[in-house]
Amino acid sequence: MPRIMNADKITVKRGTTDGKVGVLASWSFGAIEVPIDVIDAFWDKQNVLDDYLKPKAPSAGDAYMNTCSAENIAIWNEIDEDTVTNFEKKYGQKVRVQYITLPTKDRSNEYILARRIWVLSEDETEITPEHPNVARLKFDNQNDRIEVVPFPAFAKSKVVEVITKIANDEYQRQKKVVNGTRHRQAMYRLISEVNGVPYGYGQGTAFIPNKGEDKLRMFRDYVVNVANGYGTTAHRCGFMTTTVIDSDEERRNIAESVKNEVQKQYDKLLDDTVKLLANKTGELSDKAQASIEKRIEERMADVGRLNAMKEDYEKILGEKIVIEQLAVTLPDNVSGRVSAMVMQMAESVSAGSD
Repeated sequence: MPRIMNADKITVKRGTTDGKVGVLASWSFGAIEVPIDVIDAFWDKQNVLDDYLKPKAPSAGDAYMNTCSAENIAIWNEIDEDTVTNFEKKYGQKVRVQYITLPTKDRSNEYILARRIWVLSEDETEITPEHPNVARLKFDNQNDRIEVVPFPAFAKSKVVEVITKIANDEYQRQKKVVNGTRHRQAMYRLISEVNGVPYGYGQGTAFIPNKGEDKLRMFRDYVVNVANGYGTTAHRCGFMTTTVIDSDEERRNIAESVKNEVQKQYDKLLDDTVKLLANKTGELSDKAQASIEKRIEERMADVGRLNAMKEDYEKILGEKIVIEQLAVTLPDNVSGRVSAMVMQMAESVSAGSD
């Protein structure tokens, strides 16, 4: 949730460049893999952005999933170079061989490495079965590696050794780079840090008040001059800022954006709370009651931060931002203090607009 900065009401001269109220930031991170030491080097030489805003290094689990991602199929191309030759001899035609990873459907956090073979005719006919499932890829967190378990048809094949080496080399590499997803997460932390708000109804654009511009520009400098150099596709990083000059129209646009964001976050908090309670059946034990009360108190703190952000923008814009209150229906087994806490949470955002 946002870490709120105190806001001061802006004194502006409307219709002139002196009336700047902030900037619009638009960004796109594309497919990137920035080495962790490169990120650290940039952060060490500047004093505007703290470590909280640094794109975070992947966990070991993240590195495993990135390795096995369906978007990362190129690493498997070198598995067995003789495969194409052997199948072309067998079928008497040119063939194409590709390895793909498929997540298992049993929620075991494992992947199936499958082989697909096509005859290179006009319709590229797929050849089946030809042992399509080669091996199961498992995350061995204790030993910091990816375990490769071959299917019976490949139990004695040397290809398993090659797969194991490719998988673990890529896994170790993935632990040392930060992808686009982690950069987007850092961008959202930055928006919260500077009391920014997603702007309009699209993706990848936010309004940043004047106070946050220094941090925004430093982060933009990192994206454009550092991260952009580590793209893995033609989809490069992009980051633009546009000055917002005060006007009645822009104030309405900003107020609407704040309302939409607060409403969305507030509705989700309330919905998640009701779902939490709905999962509890029968009379609640004292331990369950205490656990629920603690989680609701955490949600109340989040609502307080949303209210603080809304109030800051009300000072900036000089007008009230009214949030609609959802009707709340609690499960029959929820009453007493828990019920009162949820109702208080449901009323608190609207109360801030009075």
